[in-house]
Amino acid sequence: MRDIEPPEPSRYPKNAARHRETRQLVLDVLRDGPKHASDIGAVIRAQKPELTRRAATNRAYMALYRLYEAGLVRREGRMWELA
Repeated sequence: MRDIEPPEPSRYPKNAARHRETRQLVLDVLRDGPKHASDIGAVIRAQKPELTRRAATNRAYMALYRLYEAGLVRREGRMWELA
């Protein structure tokens, strides 16, 4: 067992494709104007009906915070909009 090399770790997390897809969907929704995260979650759920409302809203919040850290969106009260 000592001569066996461990597998090379992946450069990208397993859910990176899902993050990109959700990120693009959030940006597309916000192009229409400011939205609340639950409204964005409803759009995500329409695209992925297997998600619960809570899971879709959580995905929206996670994508929004990643976009916020990247400087692509800003928050005004409870509404999110493109920066």
